[in-house]
Amino acid sequence: MALSEITRLQGELGKSHKGPAWHGPSVLETLDGVDFSKAQKRAGPEVHTIWEIVKHVTAWQQVATDVLLGEEYRSLRDDEDWPPVTGGQASDWEADLGRLKVVNETLLKTLASFPEAKLDYQVPGREYSFYVVLHGIAQHNIYHAGQIAMLKKLLP
Repeated sequence: MALSEITRLQGELGKSHKGPAWHGPSVLETLDGVDFSKAQKRAGPEVHTIWEIVKHVTAWQQVATDVLLGEEYRSLRDDEDWPPVTGGQASDWEADLGRLKVVNETLLKTLASFPEAKLDYQVPGREYSFYVVLHGIAQHNIYHAGQIAMLKKLLP
């Protein structure tokens, strides 16, 4: 029996987020071993920290969830797109990692109840479909997993 497209999308989003993915380490697999100290180090003046990337990935997975729930799609700008790191404790880092995991779980659960027939519908106010948004989030996860992997190697 062929998998439904919702099931396939859940698989792609899940693999890009927590693995195992065909391309290599997922976001969470790449974050394994990143402690509070490394998460906040900056490799250069214009380079995002691992912690900033985690908050950015979380923000965009939340956007996808909101769109599936019927909220208007909105492009994130400035501090919404790259939320500032707040707090300076290891517990704040752990809380943001926890939020990343919860937001992904919520996205997957929300997608499970999304009508498959609506995947090809245009997102209100946009020129692309829900299907494109969801694939875009999986691709976004993979892109940033690669950035995190590079930062892990560059940072002491």
